[in-house]
Amino acid sequence: MRAGVDPSARIHHFAVVDGDCRIGPRTVIYQFVSVIRGSVLGADCVIAPGATIDGAEAWDGVSIGANAVIMPGVILGARSIVAAGAVVTKHLPPDYIWHRGGELEWIHPDRRPDSGTERTAS
Repeated sequence: MRAGVDPSARIHHFAVVDGDCRIGPRTVIYQFVSVIRGSVLGADCVIAPGATIDGAEAWDGVSIGANAVIMPGVILGARSIVAAGAVVTKHLPPDYIWHRGGELEWIHPDRRPDSGTERTAS
């Protein structure tokens, strides 16, 4: 696939997307985000304000929190989540959360917003 931005993607004001990057369908990039050096974002990703994606790849459905930094060469698996302020230095498997301190947590299917199950307070 060539570099470019899918027509259904939304890039807010004051965001920077390098010319050699790819942005997938329905992906939303908020203000003050930098997507640089050949980064690839799949479909339905959400990148919160202030995040930096530097030469990394995010598969479909990835969410990246505010002011997070994704280092070069990192691959974020499908439906993974990066916490606000986190610095990601290693690959993140699908369906995992990368916490600010670098800890990983698996997202159980019952805890996903699209699981169709209701959660009750314990």
